[in-house]
Amino acid sequence: MRAPRRCCEVVGRLVDRARSAGELRPDVTVADVLLVIATAAPSLPDAAQQAAASSRLLDILLEGLRSRPAA
Repeated sequence: MRAPRRCCEVVGRLVDRARSAGELRPDVTVADVLLVIATAAPSLPDAAQQAAASSRLLDILLEGLRSRPAA
């Protein structure tokens, strides 16, 4: 099995499990999660700054995917 296809399958299972557990918004797709992963890697000249920025951006992006109790 090719790596990209395998990656999509693994992420798909994680998305399904997170949705079933109520931790992920019901409208989030595998493509959304892959987009978050792809965009969470800014290119900065300093490795420590890049690591910190990537971590913060990933936290922010993932927070937007989380399920919220109905108001």
